[in-house]
Amino acid sequence: MIRTETRMAEQTTAAERDEKRAMIRLAVFAGFLFAVPASGQVQSTDWTDTWTPVAGGWTKYVNERFGTLAEIPRHLFSLDEPPPANGDGRTLSSKDGAKIWIYASYGAYVVTDTFEEYKALLLKESDLDRVTYKAESKTWLARSGTKGPNIVYEKVIEGCGAAHIFRITYPASRKTAYDPVVTRIARSLGCQKHEDQ
Repeated sequence: MIRTETRMAEQTTAAERDEKRAMIRLAVFAGFLFAVPASGQVQSTDWTDTWTPVAGGWTKYVNERFGTLAEIPRHLFSLDEPPPANGDGRTLSSKDGAKIWIYASYGAYVVTDTFEEYKALLLKESDLDRVTYKAESKTWLARSGTKGPNIVYEKVIEGCGAAHIFRITYPASRKTAYDPVVTRIARSLGCQKHEDQ
């Protein structure tokens, strides 16, 4: 199977690869990340995410399609409905205007050749008015800043063949209340491989 995928990748012309990259760069710039595998096909639209209570109103979220996992404060956030048909993740909203996005994408490996290049692209095409924090390692990138009256925090990690993203926006006036929430979700962000991977 790996040899077949390698041959298919070699057959892709440079022009086709550049065209795909341009399309996804445009999507990233617009604030969206495609959750489509490099083949361009989504295998199923019947995705079931798992929500397991942890303690104190927190719940462990696991995305069935990508294996993305994180602890989410369900006592503070409600699920936005309907879930995306492509099964890439979920969006949650709070009563005070905060919003969480937790999702994954194969985009990192379509747009660029390495995760390092993908991180550089994300930093270059940032939608933040001002970046106030940035940290990274070989397998993750975290950044925070302001966008209008809101604070935005985003963490992207590499794993299980995809990029896993946690993003939160919240009113700057609620920074003290949200700092521990952001820290806990960011630390819990990960992925678990499916049995068939």
